[in-house]
Amino acid sequence: MYFLRRKAVEGIRIPDCLGAYEHTYIKKYIEDRGWKVQVIWGNGMHYYDFPDYKGAWLGAGARVFGEVKVENLPYILMRKVLTAPLKAIPPALAYKDANIIVQNTKYWLRFLKGWLKYNEYIILKR
Repeated sequence: MYFLRRKAVEGIRIPDCLGAYEHTYIKKYIEDRGWKVQVIWGNGMHYYDFPDYKGAWLGAGARVFGEVKVENLPYILMRKVLTAPLKAIPPALAYKDANIIVQNTKYWLRFLKGWLKYNEYIILKR
């Protein structure tokens, strides 16, 4: 969820070629205009009902916009990719669907693939 001042985003034009990570584009636009962006982190679980390939696009966007830096990669591997099966257990139990564990793990592996090979995924083809 975002709270934005209307003045901070006046005149923004999100490029047509940018099919994913538009929120990072918006954040950069706001910062480039001199506004302060404050991020509030919150732990939680998401059940992604996206196509399998969405993770690769998001990984590519994270690399291009500098959201995930090389020095942060071990952290991403530990917190997101390697723990994906464990974090998917509660939703899998709640929905009585073991496939959630598989899909969540695939999502984060594809995120990593997109981050490593970002040129292949940066433009989203719908």
